[in-house]
Amino acid sequence: MIGWYLRVLHLFLYILLVVLLPYIAYQTTSSSGTLQFALCILLSLLPVVLIRKWNVEREGKPRTLEELRKSASHFEGIKPNEFKLRVRDGYILSGISIGSGPKVILCGNGLGCSSVFAIPLLRQFQGIAILEECTIVSWDYRGLFESAKGTEGMKSPFFSVRDSAEDAIEVLDHLGVKKPVHFIGYSTGVQVGLQLASMYPERVEKLVLVNGAHGQLLHSLLQPLFRIPCLGDFYHKILITFRSYEMYWDYAKQVILAMAFFCSTFIMRPLCVIIQRDYELFAFNYFLEFFEHGKIHSVNYLKYPHALDAHSSYHILHEITHPTLIVTGMLDVLTPAYHSFEMKARMPNAELMCFTLGTHFVLLEYPKEIGKRLFNFLADEELIKEVAKKASAKNRGRSEGKSENRSSKSRSKSRSSPSRKKSNNAALSSPPARSSRRKTKTPETFKADFSSVWSKANPYERS
Repeated sequence: MIGWYLRVLHLFLYILLVVLLPYIAYQTTSSSGTLQFALCILLSLLPVVLIRKWNVEREGKPRTLEELRKSASHFEGIKPNEFKLRVRDGYILSGISIGSGPKVILCGNGLGCSSVFAIPLLRQFQGIAILEECTIVSWDYRGLFESAKGTEGMKSPFFSVRDSAEDAIEVLDHLGVKKPVHFIGYSTGVQVGLQLASMYPERVEKLVLVNGAHGQLLHSLLQPLFRIPCLGDFYHKILITFRSYEMYWDYAKQVILAMAFFCSTFIMRPLCVIIQRDYELFAFNYFLEFFEHGKIHSVNYLKYPHALDAHSSYHILHEITHPTLIVTGMLDVLTPAYHSFEMKARMPNAELMCFTLGTHFVLLEYPKEIGKRLFNFLADEELIKEVAKKASAKNRGRSEGKSENRSSKSRSKSRSSPSRKKSNNAALSSPPARSSRRKTKTPETFKADFSSVWSKANPYERS
């Protein structure tokens, strides 16, 4: 709780130094041009210092999504398996499958998020043996990223949320998954998950909806407090205008990317230092990948907001009875938090997790808190038993190693002091009293002690 207020204080001080102090210096030193010039130079060095600090902290870490894909090999014994399948209307979908456990977690990406965004979810479960018991599956929506090949001239009606939900079923059939799955949807994936649960309730066991809306996306986009009439129609016209000037995209790409790199260097990096969150890797690359996957991907990308605005699950929310965890942030301006509150009010078995200072990227801002809640929500008794068994096996191995070290030390002491040989042999004949009192962890104690295990396993925690 204290960390939130410190970040807000740091941000306020940064705005004060960069915006208000130059104005005050100008008003108070109007008669002294030398002092005014010195203050402006001093304040202009602040972002440079913060950028330098951020570059040092980011040294050796992934800076692009391609580097993040390569970093997936860091998972012990786990390598993403890529697959492709041809769906009912002839288009080819691409996706990844990670793990080989009986429990399947299906991830619905956000708009503009490739299947590589399932890797941060893996990092949440790394180190606590969950990956050995689960299989995480994700796919690229039709017409986007690796699924964009062969979609030239694809008509807008094929980019509906219903089509994406049916694609999810075909992905599960392609992998031979017949049991109900856990569905985790982020942003656009929230609408896909709601549609999937309403059309195929027998294929879904639990839902996790993160930073999403129940429908009519453009009519609430950039409207964090309340819906503004007619603004959604204005967004429709803007998107149609962009799509009608495809011949100028090459020039627009150069201008927009130049502006993006400037904002990333002089605005995003200093803010990343202040709030201690790596927005540069995800938020900036989220925007950058709009252009880097070819013109077909960019054109199809602009068709999806129309489909998301045309879709709505509000009228069927009360029929979705699956256990549901809804996660949102009060500062989310892309999919405002009131969507999540409305889903919580209408869905009978829904839980709400809201972060006061969370934005549209709460998975990156609060990985520890969300990871613990996800484990407690998704894990059943069988999974908890398996994880507890492996954790107790690791602890038992460590205790045996420590006892062997103690016995070897005692042997060396007995050899050096013959007068104490008898007592040392007696001590070696029986295990130490401390190890005999050691209790094997049960599922209940493992779940209670999960916070300490998680703090050691979470790689996002800053030292």
